Amino acid sequence: MFVTHSPDEPFADALLAQTSWLRALVRSLVEDSGRIDDVCQSTMLQAWRYRPQKL
Repeated sequence: MFVTHSPDEPFADALLAQTSWLRALVRSLVEDSGRIDDVCQSTMLQAWRYRPQKL
């Protein structure tokens, strides 16, 4: 069985590695604790949409 790797895999790994840091930052900036996940997800989605085409 072949395992194929996406050219985006290094960026995805780097992005996911920042999850804890991002959550801590958002928690310090957003007063409504119910919105923390939404803001984190939106931020990560924007980072993914505008990721560099080549690393």
